[in-house]
Amino acid sequence: MYSKIIRSLIFIMVIALAVTVYSPVSQAVIQQSALDVLDLDLSGLDSITFTAAHPSPPDPHLQDHASMVAFKEYVEKVSDGKITVNLSPGGELGDLGELQELAMDGIVEVILTSDGAISTIYPNIQVVSLPYLFRDVDHALHVFDGELGQTLFEDMRLDTGLKTIAWFDNGGFRSFTNNVREIRTPEDMEGLTIRVMEIPSHIELVERLGAKAVTIPWTELYTGLATGVADGQENAIPTLMMAKVYEVQDYLTLDRHFFSMTQILANDDWFQALPVEYQAIILEGGRRMSEVARRQTRIMRVAGEEYLRGQGVQIYNPTEDEMQLFREATQEPVTEFVRNAVADETWVDDIIAEAEKALGELGYDEVGAN
Repeated sequence: MYSKIIRSLIFIMVIALAVTVYSPVSQAVIQQSALDVLDLDLSGLDSITFTAAHPSPPDPHLQDHASMVAFKEYVEKVSDGKITVNLSPGGELGDLGELQELAMDGIVEVILTSDGAISTIYPNIQVVSLPYLFRDVDHALHVFDGELGQTLFEDMRLDTGLKTIAWFDNGGFRSFTNNVREIRTPEDMEGLTIRVMEIPSHIELVERLGAKAVTIPWTELYTGLATGVADGQENAIPTLMMAKVYEVQDYLTLDRHFFSMTQILANDDWFQALPVEYQAIILEGGRRMSEVARRQTRIMRVAGEEYLRGQGVQIYNPTEDEMQLFREATQEPVTEFVRNAVADETWVDDIIAEAEKALGELGYDEVGAN
């Protein structure tokens, strides 16, 4: 018990340090006004107020809320108080799907959502979910920060009326947890009920592995696992921490099957109607909140694994031979499934090509995934 407490304290100290070091309040980014950096003159502009909503716990040590707080602080500070951001955390205004509808209708101006929820209104986002495509998080960030990612986000804006203000990894790679048995190979998935997001390709992958997929809203995930609606789920380590999944799950298998992303979206009509000076501040605030979140998830991926062990979760890293079994069972059929699910299948070819090209640009070798 004592060692568990010590590990917990170390984890909390590391995360607190991350927030202190990387918060826009404590960095020189706040000390040097963005008005100077962007050469903006706000004199004569009317003050505005808007709402930024997300469904995650209002905990400043977790990436979703921490990034939203960073966004609010930055935008309000550099606008000299002419922009007020009202945060609505914890699902006060609804779950991910409901928030998207509110944003599309212009009722809420800015929201935090994920590729899972986005897939219900923009199927092409499923190209993010090609199994075992990326070697590590930096590989995926490189691809989506590049031209392909920006083209994808612009296509989404034109199709949905939602503009990407910022994006970051949703904790990194998704892996399986459950409270029944350790998963080493696809055979161990048989008979399990696994909670997934409402992404058809995620459902397809789970069923290809022999398990039953069930969709449960993010805000009901903990209860669904605790009451046995699902035996397990799949998320990245920082997300497991955010939802306290470790309290109701015994096993974690780090198969890292999908990369997952979080996006900060704005109603495009509202955004385009803003003065260009306010647009510039909001976009820069989005860039900086993305930096905060990416640094925080990177730290939590490392510290969180040790913390989960301290909470009694048994963590298994599949061998390369076992990983190959997962790839063989899912890569080809799920990629073909996505090809048929998206509005334009060239997105699939493009992302595979970009991922391959990025290996060379990053100087990666051809051996295994990180």
